[in-house]
Amino acid sequence: TKATLLIWRRTWCRLTGQSDDEPKRIKKSKMIAKAFSKRHELLQNPGQELSFSMHTVSHDGPVVALPGQE
Repeated sequence: TKATLLIWRRTWCRLTGQSDDEPKRIKKSKMIAKAFSKRHELLQNPGQELSFSMHTVSHDGPVVALPGQE
């Protein structure tokens, strides 16, 4: 399968010391933990918009709307 090939490719790159430039996806539980850790930022500045990404590489992604500001 495609997932198996990607795992073998990453393993081969790691064994040969080559760089694997593909962005890694983080698990849902890690993303929820990341959002939970940023809750204090939202409480300090309620007008601030937070965005979250499923990838570990940060980029300008979709913005999460706050309740009441839709």
